[in-house]
Amino acid sequence: AAGPATASPDATRSAALGVATPLEQQKYVGSKNSNKYHLPWCSGAQRIAEANKVWFSSKEEAEAAGYVPAGNCKGI
Repeated sequence: AAGPATASPDATRSAALGVATPLEQQKYVGSKNSNKYHLPWCSGAQRIAEANKVWFSSKEEAEAAGYVPAGNCKGI
């Protein structure tokens, strides 16, 4: 017999963050372990473990959450 249905890890992670950001709106990424946000292709963003990524749809959203632009991420 199958066990009870459980939420996927992604759904659980989104729920833990309080807000799910749709994929097409994931324009900036920060880490749960820092206060910097990056463009997804910046080297700093690529070093963030998937489980620690926090996605934002705008700079304003990231900054309202207490994040600041990463100094080494050009174009941010």
